[in-house]
Amino acid sequence: MKYVYLLLIFVVLSACVSSKDRGSDYYYEAILIPKEELVISYPKLYYPIYPNFRIENGKKYLAIYETQKRQILSFSMEDGQLLQTTEADFNPSGKQHLYSFHYHNDDSIFLGLSASPHPNYWHDSCLVQINKEGLVQKVYPVYQLPVRSSLQADYPKDCATLIAFHKGNIHYEQGRLHLLLSRYRYYPGDSMFEAEPMPIAAYMDLSDKAVSYYPLRHKTPADIIGKGFLARNYNFVRWTFNESGSTLFGFGHTSMLYLNKIGQSKVDSFRISSLLTDSLWLNLYPEGGSAPQFDYQSAEYLKLYRDPYQERYARVFRLADSSLTSNPFDPRFDSQHSPAATLILFNEAGEQLGETLIPEGYSIRSFFFDEDGIWLHNREKSMAEKKLVLQKFAIKKKRTTKAAFQKEVAQELTKRARERAAQ
Repeated sequence: MKYVYLLLIFVVLSACVSSKDRGSDYYYEAILIPKEELVISYPKLYYPIYPNFRIENGKKYLAIYETQKRQILSFSMEDGQLLQTTEADFNPSGKQHLYSFHYHNDDSIFLGLSASPHPNYWHDSCLVQINKEGLVQKVYPVYQLPVRSSLQADYPKDCATLIAFHKGNIHYEQGRLHLLLSRYRYYPGDSMFEAEPMPIAAYMDLSDKAVSYYPLRHKTPADIIGKGFLARNYNFVRWTFNESGSTLFGFGHTSMLYLNKIGQSKVDSFRISSLLTDSLWLNLYPEGGSAPQFDYQSAEYLKLYRDPYQERYARVFRLADSSLTSNPFDPRFDSQHSPAATLILFNEAGEQLGETLIPEGYSIRSFFFDEDGIWLHNREKSMAEKKLVLQKFAIKKKRTTKAAFQKEVAQELTKRARERAAQ
C-alpha cells in the first residue's frame, strides 16, 4: 500500500511538472475588434499629426497640428466637428519648428519647438506655453545638460533636447510639470564621442520660480545595456511617465526596458520582446571600432506608449522588410507609410499582455489609447476618401502558442504580399 501511495504522489507531481512545461509555451494574442469609426473632413488633413487625445468634463477631444497653416485644430470625438483653432506659428529664438504639443487644460497648451525641422537634430529646443487664443504665456528654454561640470557647450553633442511629448510622458506633481529630456550622443569610435561619463537623459522640473534639471544617475549607455551601442542618430531613448512619476524607458531599439523613480537610479528592468524574434538586441554592434550604417531592412522596436486609463504600456515592433532602402527619407519608412508591424502590450511588472499584428493599411505610429480601447489611423482609407479616418478597436486576449502566433502572422503577411502583387 505504501508503494501505491508513493506511485500516486509521483504521478501527480509528474502531471504538475508536465502541465507546467506544456503551459510554458503559451502566450496571449491581443485581438483587435473594430468598435467605432471617426471621420474628420478638413481640407488636406489626411494624417493625425501629433494627435493629442484628451477627456474633459466627460467629453472627448482630439487635437491635431495642421502643418500648412501652422495651426492646432481641436475636434470633437463625437461627430468630428472642428471646435477650436489655435495659431501655433512662433519663432521665440529664430527659426523654430513645432514637433509636438500637449493640452495641459482647455486654456493652456504646451508647444515643443526645435531649431531644426528634422527629428534627428532636435537640439536648441524650447517649451512654449500658450493659451487657446494662441497668446504666449511662458517660454522655457532648454539649456545644455551638464557635461564636464559645465552648462555651456558649443557642439550639438552637448545639447539637451525635448523629446516628442504627449500625455504619456508629461507628469504633473504638486503644481509642477516634469518634462523628459534626451541628449545628443555619438557612437564609440566617432571623433565626436566623449569618453567621459555623460548623462544620456534627464528630466526638467518647471515651476513658477525656476527651471531645474535633474540628470539620471545612469551615466553612459554602457551602464544600461552593457557593451553595445546603436549606430549614429538611432540611439534615441524612448520614454514615458506613469501616474506615480516613475519613468519607463528603452534605450534605442533593444528589447530591454528600465524602470526608474524620479531622480533615482534603476528600480527594475525587464525584457519586452516580440514573439516573432528571439533577438535580445537589435541593430547593435560591439563597443569600439567603426559603426555600420543603420539597417533599414531589419526588424526594430519603435516607440513606447502608455495607456493612462489602465496603466499598461505598448511597444511597436516593426517587422523586417527587404524592400526598404538605406535612404532615411524613404517614404515607406516614414510614419505615414509604414511596413508591417506588431503591437505589444505589457504592464509595469514586465508581464506581456499580448501581441497583435497591426491591420494592413493602418499607420504603426499614429495611435492613442481611449478609456476602453485604442484608436488607429486608417492611412489607406484616409488617402482614398481625402478625409481623416480613425478606427477605434477594443482589445481582447486570446490564449495561443508562440508557434501558432508565428504561423498566423506568416499566413497574413503572405496574403498581403499576394494581394499587392495582384494589383
